[in-house]
Amino acid sequence: MNAEDETSLYPPRITDALLAQAAVRRRGSMGATALRTRSPSARHLLARAACPSLDLPRLLETARSGGDADADPAALCELARVVGLQFGGEDDRRDALALYELALRRSRPRRIAPRHQAVHAQLAWSLGETERTRALLRRYKAVPALERGALEADLAHPDHGGDERAWIERLGALCRRPGLRLDPDERLPWFDRLRADAGPPHTGGPSSRSS
Repeated sequence: MNAEDETSLYPPRITDALLAQAAVRRRGSMGATALRTRSPSARHLLARAACPSLDLPRLLETARSGGDADADPAALCELARVVGLQFGGEDDRRDALALYELALRRSRPRRIAPRHQAVHAQLAWSLGETERTRALLRRYKAVPALERGALEADLAHPDHGGDERAWIERLGALCRRPGLRLDPDERLPWFDRLRADAGPPHTGGPSSRSS
């Protein structure tokens, strides 16, 4: 089945009726349902919500080409999140990144919801676009602390041109292990070189009962 045949299965009268039903539900529930059920059909519904003038294949092509469309940025972000996270393949992640870029072209960074700021930057990182990840973290000011800290630690890794000391400091802060350090044996892989002091002992917990 080609893209045209697939799109014909979702005529506007059906998608509009479903969107009217979804409108009375909590914001974001449609995307959450699409991720939970892993339904590819939901992408057509989300695309209709984002840009009524373009079907899903044409909206994706516009985003891939760096073009513009009369689309709602918030709804575009929700579509992008589903496309990028539903199955996780590289092609889907590239399409999701393109959709997020289109949303950002049509909006201001501060109007992109924090969770979408995080996913946008994470997608860029997952596709090896290091400089784009850095640029997004500079533009986005509301990326949640955990996601920002993880990305900043990744970007500081020596394998990506970062400084060994800065990487360990960022990773230690992220893990709440300020004493995190590296074993001096450089023959070991990075992960195997990580060292930290033991935490405080746990003496409490559920009591054991003898039978």
